[in-house]
Amino acid sequence: MDRELVSIVIPVFEEGENIVECLGGLARALSGVPHEILICYDQEGDSTLAAIRGMDSPPENLRLVKNDLGPGPGFAMRAGFAAAGGDVVVSFMADLCDPPEVVVKMAKKVRAGAAVVGGVRGPEDLGTGLKGGLKRLAGFALEKAGFFAADPTNNFRAYDAGFLARARPLARGFDLALELTVKAWSQGLSVEGVASSYSERSRGESSFRLSRDFAGYLRWFSLALARALAARPRAPLP
Repeated sequence: MDRELVSIVIPVFEEGENIVECLGGLARALSGVPHEILICYDQEGDSTLAAIRGMDSPPENLRLVKNDLGPGPGFAMRAGFAAAGGDVVVSFMADLCDPPEVVVKMAKKVRAGAAVVGGVRGPEDLGTGLKGGLKRLAGFALEKAGFFAADPTNNFRAYDAGFLARARPLARGFDLALELTVKAWSQGLSVEGVASSYSERSRGESSFRLSRDFAGYLRWFSLALARALAARPRAPLP
């Protein structure tokens, strides 16, 4: 890249109720920051596209990216990554759960040398039930093993474009963030975090599916845990 550009990759599935507000929040947060927005969709009939086309003034820097890789958010993000033209690529959800103003801080850290920068939610933001419990367990176990994974299950992340081009992600679901973080850490690249927050979705339905993503999460979690434990210094025997 000859110039700085932040590519915001937004995988969408029926986000017609949220996308206009999402785009407005990004426009305010990134005012004066060169950026592009890539809306990555699976089907032409998605309500997200209708809502965008119904806007009086859609953002000039917005592009629609058809995901032909396969169904699911992981494939949609991968399609967006391939189409992105920025030196910093940010995965961002349209559900209004993550604060867009954090994107600028993430991009700064990537340009300072980080391969991956994660939005780090507070303990109170991780939710309850099985989903929240798995988030806490993954973060706790990896942290204790010595693997720095900034909020490892959070897909609000910024990536160095060069790293993404080499990483060749495989995930089809939201385990994509953990996969890319593990790959960066395993290569000795810098993985950092930025304090963030999280608000529960108030409109629309989440596309997270544990049945789809669990195997991927388990694979990358196990690999990270094994490599972190192998890299820990051994205490001398008594």
